[in-house]
Amino acid sequence: MGELAQLMSRGMRKITPQMKGCMVIFINQVRENIGVMWGSSRTTPGGKALGFYSSLNLEMNKAGLMKEPRPIFNVDKQKFEDGDTVVGHNIHIRSKKDKTGSRPEQACKLGFRYELEPPGVLEADELWQVAMMHGFIVKEGRTFKSSELDIHEVGVGAFTDRIKNDSELQQKIREMITDKISIKTNE
Repeated sequence: MGELAQLMSRGMRKITPQMKGCMVIFINQVRENIGVMWGSSRTTPGGKALGFYSSLNLEMNKAGLMKEPRPIFNVDKQKFEDGDTVVGHNIHIRSKKDKTGSRPEQACKLGFRYELEPPGVLEADELWQVAMMHGFIVKEGRTFKSSELDIHEVGVGAFTDRIKNDSELQQKIREMITDKISIKTNE
């Protein structure tokens, strides 16, 4: 067994009994194991101690780039031209292990934007995705509809802009989600 794996296992045995009412976050990278014929060839440095002692294990993968049409300055021609600028990444998150009580093997996608201060997830993106998950907003082809919220927008960009710029709409969506979640927890 490698030295790092022994160190991690020893450290986790000492830390675990004392972790009452707190959260410790470990960020680990994934590497490829050479010569694996069957099963997953993915492995993490530090052995399997983190996997055994963790209560929640999330796997995050880059799912693509977030691009927005913006003019780009062409140095050779000394003028602006049409082009796409990368403003963030789409991230796919999957729950691999969950001992906290929610369903395991849940998955979600979210957009991580660089242009925010501080960089992170845009609340409007998160709101409409949760609203769609609970059925408040319906997507038919490229059109987003909701009779309760008076929404009829074509295209993700226009739809996200509408939610991002309308604080009253954001508040209505928040209230609807909170009401639905509180009903589920009270039963």
